[in-house]
Amino acid sequence: MIGEAVLSESIEVDDQEEAFVRSFICEEKRERYLGFIASPKNRVKFLKDFYHDLLPAICCPLMERVPNRDRKVDFVVQKLKEKGSKAEVYLISPNDQLDQRWLSLEEAITVMFGDGMGSLACCLKGELAFFHSETSVWILHRPKPKARTAPAQW
Repeated sequence: MIGEAVLSESIEVDDQEEAFVRSFICEEKRERYLGFIASPKNRVKFLKDFYHDLLPAICCPLMERVPNRDRKVDFVVQKLKEKGSKAEVYLISPNDQLDQRWLSLEEAITVMFGDGMGSLACCLKGELAFFHSETSVWILHRPKPKARTAPAQW
C-alpha cells in the first residue's frame, strides 16, 4: 500500500515534469513531450511512452545503468542520496496510484521496484532522476555546472 501523497507547496507538479523533460529528454523529442505534459488531455501520450519509448528519448551524459546484482532498494536509495537526492521525490508513472505523487525516497523506490511498470522518480529537480523501465533500471544525473569564481585580484 502506498502511503499518503505528500504535497509540496513550494514546487508545483508540472514544474517537476517540465524540469525533467528540459534536462533529460533529447532535443528532437523535447518540444513534443513539453506539449504532452502541458495538457491533461495529452499527458496520457507522455505516460504511454514510459512503457517502450522513453529510454531512447533520454539524453543524459551521466546515465548510469544499475546492474541486475545491484537492483535492490537499499543500494539504489544509497546511490541517489550520494548524488544529492531530496528526502521526498516526485513520481511520474502510468500507474495512477503513483503518478504525480510525492513520496519519501525509500517508499518511492520500493513501490517502483514492486510495480513493474515504467516509472520515474524526480529526485532533484532537473538534476537527478531514477527511471525503472520494464526491463532496466537507470540513474540519470545532470549536475548543474558549478559557478565560476572570479580570479583573485592581486
